[in-house]
Amino acid sequence: ILVEGASSDDQKLGAVSAIDFWRRKKSIDEDLIVIAADNYIEFDLADMIAKFNGRNTLIAVHDVGDKERACEIGKACRLGLVILEGNRVVRLDEKPQQATSSVIATGIYMLPSRIFPLLSQYCSEKRRDNLGSFINFLLDKEEVQAYPFTQVWADIGDEIAKGELSI
Repeated sequence: ILVEGASSDDQKLGAVSAIDFWRRKKSIDEDLIVIAADNYIEFDLADMIAKFNGRNTLIAVHDVGDKERACEIGKACRLGLVILEGNRVVRLDEKPQQATSSVIATGIYMLPSRIFPLLSQYCSEKRRDNLGSFINFLLDKEEVQAYPFTQVWADIGDEIAKGELSI
């Protein structure tokens, strides 16, 4: 676990820049698992790790079964929605204006070390600093796979604050 030393919001790195910063600072050259802190999951991470082929980025996705429900969970599409062909990600809509899928990108990613040069390139180009936009950047260059799971998942960021977490 690496903690950012920022004392105010304007000093904080974005999600993608933080990964690249710590990867370089700690000389990390092994595959990474990235888990957004606002997740509650009941699937076994060991199963996701076992499905990771070491070559393709793998993102955990959860199908809520209804496009409109996907946006409701994310409070007016404040989550990334994924379009799949089998277990291959063909598009990730980061916080779309309208629901495009019932499949949610949960903020859990396995990044193979071979994509680290692309990660650094993405950051050096000052692109949108969120993981959904980075995944879209990768999709233009290579295959990204999905790890679909059916166990309980919740985005706890807003739900706990409003007392709405229902598992």
